[in-house]
Amino acid sequence: YMLTSFITRIPSAILSTGLMTLALLSLVTGLILDTVVTNAKKEYELNLYHVYHEYQNKEMK
Repeated sequence: YMLTSFITRIPSAILSTGLMTLALLSLVTGLILDTVVTNAKKEYELNLYHVYHEYQNKEMK
């Protein structure tokens, strides 16, 4: 750099910091998506349960 005033490659510390930031972001995103999917599955099962019992009550009348 002193001779040419030009950076020829990205320093390893900056690159590794960027990769670790992306890894942490991916981990947090995965945890959020897992929570959303789990809640959606529970809500689906609950709705299915309600529909089944409504259908059973209509058949008994």
